[in-house]
Amino acid sequence: MLMVGEYRSSSNGSIRNEKTLAMIKPDGLFGNTDRIKNVILESGFIIFKEKVVQLDEDSAASFYAEHCTRSFFSSLAKYMMSGSVLVMVLEMENAVADWRTLIGPTDAHKD
Repeated sequence: MLMVGEYRSSSNGSIRNEKTLAMIKPDGLFGNTDRIKNVILESGFIIFKEKVVQLDEDSAASFYAEHCTRSFFSSLAKYMMSGSVLVMVLEMENAVADWRTLIGPTDAHKD
C-alpha cells in the first residue's frame, strides 16, 4: 500500500532534516488516506508536499525501472496505473530510516 523513495535535504542549522518520498498506492488511497496520514503525522513526520496523481505508462515504468527485467514488472506497472495515488514528500530529521521502519519490509512475508 505504501512505498518509499529517498533524498537528503540541505542542512538547517545544527539539525539536518531529510525528506523522503511516500506514495499511497491505488488500493490504499480511498477510505484509508486520513488514517494513514494520521499515523504519519503521529510518528513525527511533516507532510511537506502532497499531490494526488494518476500515473501513466511512462511514469509508472520510469518509477519502477529498476524492476524492468523482473517477471512482475508488467503487472506492477498496470496496478500502479489502475487508480490514483497520493504522492507525499515527508520531512523529519531521520526521515529515510524512520519511514522505512514505519512501513516495514517491502515483502510483507519477510521480518
